[in-house]
Amino acid sequence: MRPIGTVAAIASLLGMLGGMMALAQSGAGGASLREAFQQEKSQDKPRFIARQLIKRARQIARDGDLEGAKRLAIQAIRTAPDYAPAYTFMGHVHEEAGHKPQAISYFIEAMKLDARGPQGRYAQQRLAFLFHEGHFPRRLRLDQLSYAPTQFLVTQCRLPGAAKPGGEAPTRTFAYTLSTLFTDPSPLVIEVPDVPPDTPKYLRSFNREVCGFVEVPGEGDLALKFLVRFPSANLSRPDEREQPRDDTVLAQRVTALLLRLYWYAKTYLNLEPKYPEIKAWLCETGLAGGEWKDDNLYLYDKPEARAPIEWIREVCHEYGHLVLPVIGGFERPEQWANGELGERLFIKWLVEEAEHKVGERLPGPLAQQALDARWGNEFVDAESYLNNRYRRTLKFWFDRGPDSDLLVGKDEAAMEYHLGFALYIEAAHGLPTLKAVFAGCQGHAAPDFVASYRRLATRAALEGQYEVRASCYAPAAGKLPAWPTSGPMVTLSDRPEWRYLLYLPEGRWRLEAVGDAGSDLLVKVNDEPAGTVRTGASAQAAGVPIEVEVGGWVRVDLQVQQAPADARLEALHVHPAPRET
Repeated sequence: MRPIGTVAAIASLLGMLGGMMALAQSGAGGASLREAFQQEKSQDKPRFIARQLIKRARQIARDGDLEGAKRLAIQAIRTAPDYAPAYTFMGHVHEEAGHKPQAISYFIEAMKLDARGPQGRYAQQRLAFLFHEGHFPRRLRLDQLSYAPTQFLVTQCRLPGAAKPGGEAPTRTFAYTLSTLFTDPSPLVIEVPDVPPDTPKYLRSFNREVCGFVEVPGEGDLALKFLVRFPSANLSRPDEREQPRDDTVLAQRVTALLLRLYWYAKTYLNLEPKYPEIKAWLCETGLAGGEWKDDNLYLYDKPEARAPIEWIREVCHEYGHLVLPVIGGFERPEQWANGELGERLFIKWLVEEAEHKVGERLPGPLAQQALDARWGNEFVDAESYLNNRYRRTLKFWFDRGPDSDLLVGKDEAAMEYHLGFALYIEAAHGLPTLKAVFAGCQGHAAPDFVASYRRLATRAALEGQYEVRASCYAPAAGKLPAWPTSGPMVTLSDRPEWRYLLYLPEGRWRLEAVGDAGSDLLVKVNDEPAGTVRTGASAQAAGVPIEVEVGGWVRVDLQVQQAPADARLEALHVHPAPRET
């Protein structure tokens, strides 16, 4: 059923057309008028009807009936989909009603139809107003960006950690503005938290921003997630003797990095900030570092020269505070460990994405080049970071053992220990397990995180699903191993012995070694011989029995008896032993 307003309007239009025909037939010179009228109708009847509908829509819009006017305009678009004035009229009506996304859509369609004509020029003017006055649009379609009055860069993030076995790594799209637009007519003045209130630089001004958008899966839309704000070159002068400094490039790099981190956390851990939008402030004051508060992320002392990896580390640290579950209650170096954990995980995932793109491991030149591209092709020394902050932290947990008294500590060593345990979970079991441990936490203290893992590991063992990746082996004393930053496999000939830590509940279990066929491995459990396991054999022939009298951590040593050249080990798999009959 048609809306009543539309039926009445069309009836009125038909009556008006009939009157025009009668006038053309009866008046002086009626023949020529009638001929012109008929010629226009016959040449493009849909556009003729659409024009009359829009004429009527303008009339009733002036009388205040915007809904009736919209119905007429929609009818005009259905009648003549290429009639640009119908789109500009709809854009105007939606703009008047405060419907910015709809107004933008209609104005862009008008630009497509009449790019160089008056309708396209008018639509372009209105788009400039809608983008630059008031709030920047919060939702845009990907196909609209090329018509926007500001330039966007559109790119994708690869997510190898979410790839299915043998499948391609999924990708996610994001976009950010390149121009340094700002939607407020005057600078924003904010209180910088890390600067004492009695200093003259306590209040800082910001008049530029870069806007970052992420795709909304399944909808084709982009949603605004990040606004990175900074002062213009003229405002960015703490000392009048200094030269003006343009931080546009820095703001773009920070925005692009935050968008990547958003997709890592969202895809790998199903975590995102509880705030719909995050504002990042590039501050000239404060000690070099960062801070977060509610939906604001502050990066301090931006004029201070620092290496790209330091910028990346600071952004990853603060975003970790924003998005990862809190773990801790520590007394130092800070209360919660999610910032430190965030930088270790996010930088590892940045490296994995670069490695996956070029098919080469860091520090290979192609992998390094792909990583450097994440920060304007400047050298990103992630390999040193992984050695000093990732591998050393994981080794610290292995060295102290899974039952250390640091489990109940609150000092810096205790935080480092719990960080190592979180890295162990991801390295040993993969991202789905880390995600499940986060989801299963029943509190925010570090012991709650440990308890969540133990419950999950117990359930996995009972269901025959407990597995430890071969690449997460215990290091030799005093040696920092080159743990793989990605992938579960190790080459057995690299070491004569391999040690692993498994958490198993009380009971009888069977241990299997998953990998290339034909390798024989002598197994010791807590230093007691348990038998020989063969890779690639049937489950019954391959496994060795394990009996755990008291549930907890079990130490498993594998001594390579014989292995084909380049034979690889992928994982240790544990399932309940068959009941004896």
